[in-house]
Amino acid sequence: MRDENNCVPHATLLKAVNLEFEKYSRSPLAPMELVASLDRLEKLKAIERWKKNPEKWWLREWVSVNYE
Repeated sequence: MRDENNCVPHATLLKAVNLEFEKYSRSPLAPMELVASLDRLEKLKAIERWKKNPEKWWLREWVSVNYE
């Protein structure tokens, strides 16, 4: 659900995560669990608040698949 800047809006993140969890029969995250998870990812430097819009998370790491 990232955009062209590799950002994800914070406002829609909990709903998106819980929809994905539902697909795999996992229990939904509570809002505080999401905050704790985002905090851990930020400490690992995998994400950070986007400087241009702090309401979005910038994904510092992502996977690119190259086919030959």
